Amino acid sequence: MRQGSTVAGLDSGTPLYSGKALWLLDTENPVRLFCYRVCTSAVFENLMLAVILASCLTMTLESPRVAPDSSLGHGLYVSELVFTALFGLEMLVKVLALGFVPYIRHWQNAIDCVVVITAVLELSVGGLRWF
Repeated sequence: MRQGSTVAGLDSGTPLYSGKALWLLDTENPVRLFCYRVCTSAVFENLMLAVILASCLTMTLESPRVAPDSSLGHGLYVSELVFTALFGLEMLVKVLALGFVPYIRHWQNAIDCVVVITAVLELSVGGLRWF
């Protein structure tokens, strides 16, 4: 399969690039094909838009005045964990489907990657909330 061609049977305009994704999965690998079908589906796209909206809504509740040991503070921390996991899973599915370099070449994905890495760093190291 040449670079930029799509997989037969899929109606998406998103190309499945030739070569191996993460130096492991070629274009005929069932895991890669599954990830490609998932990340190019309208259901996945709409689900991720709903997750983004829900994440934005919970961010409006965050404030320096919210005590971390309060029920709201605990709920916001748990929601941050859940949203980071969901956005990380989205990134993983897209990287497995497209490969890292083709994934990161799209500016929306590059922004998503920075957001996921920053969220993971903030959760693991702490002190990056200002970022």
